Amino acid sequence: MDERYVKYVWIILKNAIQSLQRDNPGLSHEELYHKAYEVVMNKHGFKMYNGLRELLTEHLQTKVLPELLENLDGQLLSKLNEVWIEHQTSMRMLGDMLGYMDGTYAAQRGLESVYVMGLQIFRYEIVGFKAIELALREKLLDMIKLQRLGETIEHLEIKNACKMLVILGKGSRYVYEETFEKSFLTQTTEYYEQESKMILENKTVDYEQEMKLQIAKESARISEYLDKETQQRVKQLLEEIVEKYRTKNV
Repeated sequence: MDERYVKYVWIILKNAIQSLQRDNPGLSHEELYHKAYEVVMNKHGFKMYNGLRELLTEHLQTKVLPELLENLDGQLLSKLNEVWIEHQTSMRMLGDMLGYMDGTYAAQRGLESVYVMGLQIFRYEIVGFKAIELALREKLLDMIKLQRLGETIEHLEIKNACKMLVILGKGSRYVYEETFEKSFLTQTTEYYEQESKMILENKTVDYEQEMKLQIAKESARISEYLDKETQQRVKQLLEEIVEKYRTKNV
């Protein structure tokens, strides 16, 4: 397979991938798989793999990111969930289409699979984009704060965002913790320390009984949208706060 034919096939694949990203696939799955197979079989896996990385990065930078930036002060969580679902779907389809490249070129060189590559690029280009990261964190914390004050919130939006952050960690909780959980636990500590002080100032209320009620309410709220590990950390944190202020009440 000469270089000109490789370029020709890559143009076909590139157009097909871009069509797939627009949810408008052109060639059939079988045709695309066969053409990708040809390129890799003829020792041009490098061009395919790196070309795909460039395409995915360009798509997220030029199409997805601008849409999200337009929604920073509006429906950020719903829009982010929408583009995240679309990205996952297209990456699974690309993973199938480029399965031979995954199983040979990428696997033999210890490279990430197409799907994992897509997660990594989405993490850095979208969730890791500073304005998005800050707005996402602020939105999640604000919603939880409003719920503690008695407002009704969209539980599913928080749940979807947190689930996305966990998936982007690729088996690690690092992305989730750095983007959301650490700030959430700090906010929770500050909120319940302030609540403890206010309860202690009210001599007509039993501190431990009131905090027991508050903890039960908090546990019920966060069970709607946060995972078991975070719930356990909140439980431990609140128990420590109760013990800290209980001794002050003695």
